[in-house]
Amino acid sequence: MCEEKKIDPKGRTPSPEDRKKSEKRKWAIRGAALVIIILLTLLGLYKCGGSRREDSGVVIGAGVKEGEMNRGSENDKKEASPNAKSEMTVRMNGYPVFADGESEGSLNIENPAVNELHMSVEITLNSTGEVIYDSGAIPPNHYVDKDRLTKVLGKGTYEATAHVTLFDPEHPDTNYNSANFTLVIKIEN
Repeated sequence: MCEEKKIDPKGRTPSPEDRKKSEKRKWAIRGAALVIIILLTLLGLYKCGGSRREDSGVVIGAGVKEGEMNRGSENDKKEASPNAKSEMTVRMNGYPVFADGESEGSLNIENPAVNELHMSVEITLNSTGEVIYDSGAIPPNHYVDKDRLTKVLGKGTYEATAHVTLFDPEHPDTNYNSANFTLVIKIEN
């Protein structure tokens, strides 16, 4: 049997203490590298649109952006009504298209500034009742132009229902108004 001996550059055989120090150094470097990787991953998720929380604790959806979608017409803008908590204005694409089941599609969901409450949208397949999208909270004057479905769908056309709910972020369990919209989702490839 051959016994392997490590020799340092000066031609000496490292002592057991030197080997222990070397192993400790290697593990410290690996640990530091792992911490850096985790921190960079978390930073990337935050910067790339990961979910975020408001002060009230409500989770804002990952794809939610501030402002109104570019519609081009001043006629689309309305003033808030005196019954703002019992009425809602929703803008949504009734025919979202996705290049494939894993890519972002044209959802175009908007909670206009005229709504005083947050909005959430849950999309379910009519054939199975399975939830395939959940927007998270969309504050007033925010929108989701493109986002991914939470379930990968194969090529085809799917009938679905978007359940839209208005709620107060201070009381997220109290729904002020809700509505269902029929959607036809197309997956091209």
